[in-house]
Amino acid sequence: MVTFDKNGGLFDHVPPPYANKPWPNDLTDGFEFDLMGPRVPAVFASPWIKPQTVLRTNDDKAFDSTSFAATLLDWYGAGRGTWGLGDRITQAPTFERVFNAAKVRDSVPQLK
Repeated sequence: MVTFDKNGGLFDHVPPPYANKPWPNDLTDGFEFDLMGPRVPAVFASPWIKPQTVLRTNDDKAFDSTSFAATLLDWYGAGRGTWGLGDRITQAPTFERVFNAAKVRDSVPQLK
């Protein structure tokens, strides 16, 4: 997986969505920690991913930065009830569905 965060460099035509607050009672100077920042592109490369795959969530909940950690914790078998990292990460969508090939791809896709 390759990802980068370039805040402020490029104009994003989509306003940041709201997220679940990590801790329901958090509030600092009027900021409730429930607003996501700019979108962050991510590219997944694996022989277990079908060519031209675009990954989206199954519902209106967007992937966010906590999706990376939630995916890793799930892969390593840590129960969500034991994470202790707040509501936002326990409700974050994960990336497992990106691995959608039934078997390893044995050829390299050709660019046209």
